[in-house]
Amino acid sequence: QSNDGGVAISDNGANAWRQTVGMHTTQFYNADKKPGESAYIGGMQDNGTRFLGAEHEPDWRPASPGDGFDSLWNAGDPSLMMSTYQYGIVYLSTDDGTTFRGEHANEPSSFYTNLATVKHDPDVVYVSGFESLDRTDDFGRSWLSRPTTRNQRIAISPADVRRLYSLNSSRVVQTSN
Repeated sequence: QSNDGGVAISDNGANAWRQTVGMHTTQFYNADKKPGESAYIGGMQDNGTRFLGAEHEPDWRPASPGDGFDSLWNAGDPSLMMSTYQYGIVYLSTDDGTTFRGEHANEPSSFYTNLATVKHDPDVVYVSGFESLDRTDDFGRSWLSRPTTRNQRIAISPADVRRLYSLNSSRVVQTSN
């Protein structure tokens, strides 16, 4: 058994569990790979968002605190990274991870803040919220907010960036405007 508390082992068919000692674990909510390199950014349970900038770097560097959720590397400009924090906060790095700043807040939002983008149009990013769906066409430098109902998860059609799918409550909603 594993969770954000570590790894446990059962020797008797799951009737009793014992916690392992000395094993460092984390639970990733989401991760993305830097285009063309072995570098990664990932949002983790209770450990914020961290990134590994290059193959030769031994440690993951912090990007944002708390629970890190969705994160992505811009497929067109690898010096740009974005990550989300609890309740609609979006962090942005424009310098390949040297600095991260809380650039945008889509509040109120659910605890898990969702990003959506597609690789062939990487500057277009959506962030979910309870009362609005926010879109940037320039990878977080400016945002347009549209009123909407409670968005829990969002996804962009890989065929048409204007087509967005949203899960709110128990239904999937599709929009093209």
